[in-house]
Amino acid sequence: GGVRIYSRTSGGCGSLAVDTIFRVTDRYGVERYLKNMLSVVEIRNTDLSFRNPVHVVDLVERSLREIHDEVDAVLDTYFYHPSHAPFLALRLIQRFGISNPSPQYIERVATAY
Repeated sequence: GGVRIYSRTSGGCGSLAVDTIFRVTDRYGVERYLKNMLSVVEIRNTDLSFRNPVHVVDLVERSLREIHDEVDAVLDTYFYHPSHAPFLALRLIQRFGISNPSPQYIERVATAY
């Protein structure tokens, strides 16, 4: 098997964008083309919106490996999001006894994380 990446920009994996196409060849020689879709959810009656995590599962024939890859991609998206460390820091501080920690304390814990 193998993966080939088609993108309008050059620069390898660091330049993946919404127009990126992946040609994936499985161990049986079957080729599938997957697109890195940009999916934005907008919340009604507000100016709020967010991007869904990258989705690369073949929706026709799912395999256990694809599902594991999808879960890994979602966890990476959450883990490396800039608000993850402060959010987790606040929850940990509250869990261990301080119900209303100062922003400076949250920042110190998030930086240590």
